[in-house]
Amino acid sequence: MEPNTAVASSQMDGRASTPSIIKAVVHKIYLDGPHGDYALARPKDYSGPIIGLTFSLENHTWKESRRPEQGEIVCLGCLIEKRAGWQAREARFWSEDDETERLKNLPLKDRLAYYTEKSKTYSGNSGVIIEFNQGAEINQALRAMNEEEKIEIFGEFISSLNDRNPATWSVKGKNIGLTVSADGRQIKAWLGFPDLLIKNHAEGENFLFELSGRQEIVAQYLSMILASTRLREANLPNGMSLYLNWQ
Repeated sequence: MEPNTAVASSQMDGRASTPSIIKAVVHKIYLDGPHGDYALARPKDYSGPIIGLTFSLENHTWKESRRPEQGEIVCLGCLIEKRAGWQAREARFWSEDDETERLKNLPLKDRLAYYTEKSKTYSGNSGVIIEFNQGAEINQALRAMNEEEKIEIFGEFISSLNDRNPATWSVKGKNIGLTVSADGRQIKAWLGFPDLLIKNHAEGENFLFELSGRQEIVAQYLSMILASTRLREANLPNGMSLYLNWQ
């Protein structure tokens, strides 16, 4: 069973689609069943119609060198609905690759909800801090992400702005301006212009988001923004850079 196949498959008979693989928790182990040892598992992070699955622990189904134990996370594939319930014809332990692929296939809203919950017990290891103005939910989710995860989420956010208005970078009819501090360690995006220039950057209440961190990491985010917008640079006397949609 390939790890990167978590894509919904359509049912030919018109019923609701089922996933090609499912993440599940081993609920109980049964020994000496009519067809050998087997296990019952409950789906995890899944809101579909499947509430339980069984799978054989014989080597034609279970693909690991040791058997699973109650409470362990498994990856179940080749799902078949039988009269007695759902069965998986392929099974193995859930891997990091499976989790990465599952998250990639979730809608952005569901991914943010996942990281918001994760942030209660985990602090992401990142070289940049991102804060959205009036965005408590996404700010909390970002705190639980590592660098790669933050860049992916941030890239989707930038793309969503461009999709709404491909001609200019704007929100609610207001063009977005971008400023980068003189030391290259902070970026701020503004709905219009900042209120005040300071020693090496700018201040104001009308910011959309700001990010700060190591210079090389901030530069990656700046490159991502400039690659998908039409912003042009101007250098100001206080040393900072201003990016706008120059006509």
